[in-house]
Amino acid sequence: MGITMKTKYLTYPFIFVLFFSLNTDAQKNIDYKYFRSAMVQKSKGNHEQAIKDFGYFLKLHPKAHPPAYYYRGHTYMNMGNYQAAADDFVELTILEPESIDGPFSAGRAFYRLNNFEEAIKYFTQALDIDAFHAPSLNDRGMSYMYISKYVYALLDFRKAITANPSFTMAYNNAGAARYFNQDIDKPVKKDIEEARDYFTQAIELDSSLSLAYRNRAAMNLFLKDYEKALIDLEAAENINPKEVMVYFYRGVIHSDQENYSQAITAFDKAITLEQDMPYVYEEIGNLYKKQGNFEQAIQNYQKAQIIDPSINKLYIGLMDYRTAIIYALQKNEKQMHRYLNKAKKYKIFSDKRVYQDLLTAKELGKYRYSKKLKKFVRSVTKTKKNNKFNTLELRWFRMRA
Repeated sequence: MGITMKTKYLTYPFIFVLFFSLNTDAQKNIDYKYFRSAMVQKSKGNHEQAIKDFGYFLKLHPKAHPPAYYYRGHTYMNMGNYQAAADDFVELTILEPESIDGPFSAGRAFYRLNNFEEAIKYFTQALDIDAFHAPSLNDRGMSYMYISKYVYALLDFRKAITANPSFTMAYNNAGAARYFNQDIDKPVKKDIEEARDYFTQAIELDSSLSLAYRNRAAMNLFLKDYEKALIDLEAAENINPKEVMVYFYRGVIHSDQENYSQAITAFDKAITLEQDMPYVYEEIGNLYKKQGNFEQAIQNYQKAQIIDPSINKLYIGLMDYRTAIIYALQKNEKQMHRYLNKAKKYKIFSDKRVYQDLLTAKELGKYRYSKKLKKFVRSVTKTKKNNKFNTLELRWFRMRA
């Protein structure tokens, strides 16, 4: 959720400054023809030819001119070949161990490879060279976010802000980390308010940052300050009309306010912009549930299960649980138990919040003291409970439940 479930966190638009220490005696024996050609091709966007020319140069001079690895690495980055880029940047860290450019660039390459542990390793190397390098602090914080180490992420973002008080994205990312670093079982108002304050500071630094408006809107939504949330969403939409989460959050707000036609319009817009967001269909299902249109509710829960092939299986179980609730409302006990058992197979009741919902759901009140439901509850009570389900979709369920 950044603060959006399936949201990519924005990184800082870095400006690179090279601090290579060159051996001037060695430079005299270097033929720079291919290096110069590679740099020209790179500047023209002819990345493949640039890579070939860098390759020729490095074959002739593999150790003598470290900047060639730096520039070839960034050419690979521009091509999306992050592994080759990482290899070049790692070599650079060996050739120039006192330069921050090698480890910082290697960290960014591993980050793009979703190898966050390795990214953290190299960002840490960069910070060993310069403890106040704000971009490294920010990106290490980002890496911690993706492995759910929110305490460490928040510390890094705060350090980045201290190192560079005008670092807009560090404030935004600190807000995201503060939001995630809370007790999901017992969220308190001040946690969300503190996250909102970080987004406000980001907006004060850069009023054109749609992401910060949208994230602040999410906090206002959770605080049920819908008027402020809608104002922020309008600001975000004016800056970036293609920001899908603007329409998703707007749909949620209208649904909460029982403005169902407006909610559907907003959700439809979100789906038009991005079709594989399961929680959009989940919220549409919830909306139809409120209206008593149970068939449409079930259809949308089922769509949420299949729309993204990479969806976590636990989330599939959550949709089965939602479907079971619909059948409870329809007084169809047989189908209710069928879907409760399907949900159980996905171990969804190992999540504390879902288990608590099972124990308290009003829709199950009619069956609460039936032998069959009591037996089912006992069977899932034995399951070890945890809060380790960090998929963004269930986090959304926790905040909305």
